[in-house]
Order: sequence, then structure tokens, then C-alpha cells
Amino acid sequence: MGALSEGDADPVNIMRRNLVLEGVTVGSRAMFESMNEAIDLHQMQPVIDRVFPFSHAREAYQYFASARDMGKVVIDLP
Repeated sequence: MGALSEGDADPVNIMRRNLVLEGVTVGSRAMFESMNEAIDLHQMQPVIDRVFPFSHAREAYQYFASARDMGKVVIDLP
């Protein structure tokens, strides 16, 4: 759940539904732009472990779920 403005969450409804809320903090837009500039400047690329064709998507998900990957698991779309 994300929000750009203030709001209220009803804790009673959350407890009745046995939900778990976890907070996530992200940086500002300026920080995001600085990160992108650094990625571009240093020509950083993601580490790709394996690429699966779309026809093997199920196998790709199984491989990812096995946690054997050492980088990104990619499904190549036609």
C-alpha cells in the first residue's frame, strides 16, 4: 500500500483480517534521479543468471523459486 498523502488505517479491521503491515521507506525523487545518473555514468548492468524463452516460463518460475539463481532470471517475450 502506498500513499502520497496522509490517511488513517483502522487497526481493528487489520487485526480482524489477520493482516500484516510492513513499512517501506523510499528516497526522494532527487535521490532517484541521482541513482539513475550514477547507473548511467558507470554503465552498470544487472547480473543475468539465466534467460528462458516464454514457452518455458513455468520452468523459469520454478528455477527462481528454488533460489539457485545468482542474478536476474529473465523470461524472454517474443
